[in-house]
Amino acid sequence: FSTLLPLPVPAVQVTFGADGQRIYAGRTALCALRLADGQTTTAEFHGRRWICFAESPDGTRLVVGVGWKLSHNSQVVCLPTGGSGEPIWTINLCGAMH
Repeated sequence: FSTLLPLPVPAVQVTFGADGQRIYAGRTALCALRLADGQTTTAEFHGRRWICFAESPDGTRLVVGVGWKLSHNSQVVCLPTGGSGEPIWTINLCGAMH
């Protein structure tokens, strides 16, 4: 079957969630798309140049790497997949992430 589910953010990386019920997509913002009903949740990282992301094997956390436009520094943020949006932890890195 085929269904068109529009994403509210441009995407260059797309990955399934651990349970196969969600898709994560993004480039400079992150979108979580629930496949059952098409509901989306978007996380903005203002001033970012890029993001990369992956879900934990148990599906409870999402780790996001963020590169900033006006800095060579980067950041790693761990978010809960439950939708609260508040970071579980954040690591600031001096230097670029590759």
